Amino acid sequence: MKKKYILNRETGKIELHFEKSEYQEMPEEQKRILKSNYLFSRKAEAWVSRAKYPNLYYAKRAAEELGFTEGEKIGERLTYAEQLQRQADRAEARAERYL
Repeated sequence: MKKKYILNRETGKIELHFEKSEYQEMPEEQKRILKSNYLFSRKAEAWVSRAKYPNLYYAKRAAEELGFTEGEKIGERLTYAEQLQRQADRAEARAERYL
C-alpha cells in the first residue's frame, strides 16, 4: 500500500497522516527529516508542513524520503479576500487570548 501525502488547498500546506506507532518505529534520521519540515497539529491530527504553497519543494521531497509517494488534493483554494479575513480573525483571536 502506498502512503499518500495530502495537499490542503485551504491552508496551502501538505499533511502527512500516520499512526503514532509508525512514528515511534522510524529511525532517528527519518524523524530528523520529518521534524525539520513538518510540525504536528493536534487540530488536524497530522504532521503539517511548515512551508505553504508555492514553497513546498522541500516538504514534498521530505515526504517522498519518508515513503509518501502519491499526492492527493483536498479542499478548495480560498480567494485572496478570504485569506485576508482568515488572517484577521486569527489575529483577533490571538489578541483576545493575550488579554
